[in-house]
Amino acid sequence: MALLGAGYAVFRPQLASALAPYERGYADTVLRYADRSYEQARWTRLKEVRAIAEMSRVLDHERVRLEHVVGWDEGNFWIVASSLHKCLVVRQREGLWSFVGEIDNAADAQMLRPLDADSAYLASSYVFDGSLWKLDAEGIARLKELDHSSAPHFRGIVHLERDLTFFFASYYSYYRLENGTVATLDPEQEKTAWLHTRDNTPLKEYPVTELQHPRVVAEGSAYAVFTSNFKGNKLGIWENGLWYEVRDLPKNKEAIVDLWLNRTKEGAIVTLVGRNSWVHQSGVAGPGVDRTLAAPPDQSKGSLIKVWGSSPEKFWVMDDSGTVWEQTRTESRVVVRGLRRDDVYFRDAWVSPSGVVLAVTDKHLYRLD
Repeated sequence: MALLGAGYAVFRPQLASALAPYERGYADTVLRYADRSYEQARWTRLKEVRAIAEMSRVLDHERVRLEHVVGWDEGNFWIVASSLHKCLVVRQREGLWSFVGEIDNAADAQMLRPLDADSAYLASSYVFDGSLWKLDAEGIARLKELDHSSAPHFRGIVHLERDLTFFFASYYSYYRLENGTVATLDPEQEKTAWLHTRDNTPLKEYPVTELQHPRVVAEGSAYAVFTSNFKGNKLGIWENGLWYEVRDLPKNKEAIVDLWLNRTKEGAIVTLVGRNSWVHQSGVAGPGVDRTLAAPPDQSKGSLIKVWGSSPEKFWVMDDSGTVWEQTRTESRVVVRGLRRDDVYFRDAWVSPSGVVLAVTDKHLYRLD
């Protein structure tokens, strides 16, 4: 009986996902979000976000600025904030706030990637300092202090396998965390530093330090966007220890700000969004197609920041004022009106597998459900 209980504990996350109306990939990747209606959904500003300043040791609370929100589900998420040269991390777990930690010299760039409901990796940098961190129930612990003449700007954290994670940064810097040890990798010596053709030729225009929006569909299998200022964008896949090109993607004049990846019997389908109301869908073959959004009922800048969906034929996109469009094969329509106030500009947004949206402005956390 004890062995049966232990076995259930191991497979409980997989069982819960199988029974849920959504589909998880590996780690925090969501391949299919719950199919729900946003017709009656409204944005609510959450008052308890004051816990960020109150739980930290920052004396001047007015200088605290919310940067990112990311999580596992609507009851388990983290918020990253900055204050002067500090990085602050708090989390909500099953409705309760806690202060995770405070990092000095880390206010310029942060990236957080959940591993499961209780742990995550964090990369931070500031001027000439940078570090890699592990967040868990015990708090925050430094994995490695980075030594650079100029601090890297992190572009991706890819948790590929249980004991293998890559951290990708600017200035041709990248790191491998394997079996608890962090190694600094030399791009000229590592085959993993480049996107490859199927005949194993490295594409030097596409270094992994230009990797964006990684999505891990299963342990050991991931997709990501690779960018080149001169050659355009490519979709890449991690297979058998290397990144391989899958197909060309449009070279949008605005940066690709988010990607949702759905897996079908025919292969992966990616939906991309850019800030200038640009929406594009591509499969592993064929030319892909641009989607046109319906005109909103009031003025919208169309600066898209988020995309998620239940199938390639039904997905949602959101702009930085909170307008949400529902896109199907035949039509586009606004299902949530944005918050048309000067003090509402969403810096970041995250969507739970069940479709609850959390978004942060400089000072406030909002929830859409």
